[in-house]
Amino acid sequence: MHGIKIATLKSGLTSHVIRMWEKRYAAVEPERTETNRRLYSDESIQRLIYLADLTKSGHSIGHIANLSDEKLSELHKSLQESNPKQAEQTGQGGIYAPVIAATLTAIRNFDQVSLEKIFDKVVKEAGYSCLLEKVLIPLIHNVGELWHDGELMAAEEHAATSFIKDYLCVSARPFSSATNAPKLLITTPQGQLHEIGATIAATQARKLGWQVIYLGTSLQPDEIAGAAEKIGARAVVLSIVYPLDDPQINVQLRKLRSQLDDTIPIIIGGALSKLYTPTLEELEIIQLKTFADLSPELSKLRE
Repeated sequence: MHGIKIATLKSGLTSHVIRMWEKRYAAVEPERTETNRRLYSDESIQRLIYLADLTKSGHSIGHIANLSDEKLSELHKSLQESNPKQAEQTGQGGIYAPVIAATLTAIRNFDQVSLEKIFDKVVKEAGYSCLLEKVLIPLIHNVGELWHDGELMAAEEHAATSFIKDYLCVSARPFSSATNAPKLLITTPQGQLHEIGATIAATQARKLGWQVIYLGTSLQPDEIAGAAEKIGARAVVLSIVYPLDDPQINVQLRKLRSQLDDTIPIIIGGALSKLYTPTLEELEIIQLKTFADLSPELSKLRE
């Protein structure tokens, strides 16, 4: 039997999604310890892997959640046969699941040297963009979920943030931009204190040749607008990660959009940006559904 941490690592799903699928669709039925912690059998985890892969390929969770294990296996097999490339990329929570598991072990041991060696190996074998998109983004999601669920100490969460920031600061130094390159302002709205997502976005933008002005976390709308105008920013990028469903975010976004020049687009990403989709659509703010959307959106702005 395994805890929810192992279930998330093997399936590629967040603990929030797993709990939601349990409650809303009865997709799996974990056992419980005396302290009410969830425990998952190998069969339950395999079921979560199948469900994760099938939903990524377009199946509705509501339509497949209650299929028998046999039917689910058959459906998954047909997915592999019809799209072997996708099956290779998504199976077992993604080919980088073991890498992410190893990074979490290094973080729990406060072993920055080992963590950086893992990062260096990924860069050497698959490239820097792959490190950002396939390893760091899932890693920070896992760290956030584990911390939120009480399975990661605050000290370990802080270590993860510090180690990743240190690595990005050093590894991004070779990325230089032309003096006439467009400027990109990156920060988080007031009250949003988690900065790793914004830091990763800043690194990717630098790699793409932008002059990045990174202002840290938790800025008020008028400060963001004033800074953007002063530096002549081509666009503003915001990251929204935590806390959950902050009612002030909608207010801040409206205020920022009204104070910012109409010609300066706002781009928003982060694990919780989807919670504000109605407001983003109303204000015509560009929403990144995944980190992979950042590069093409920035490319469009330079056309």
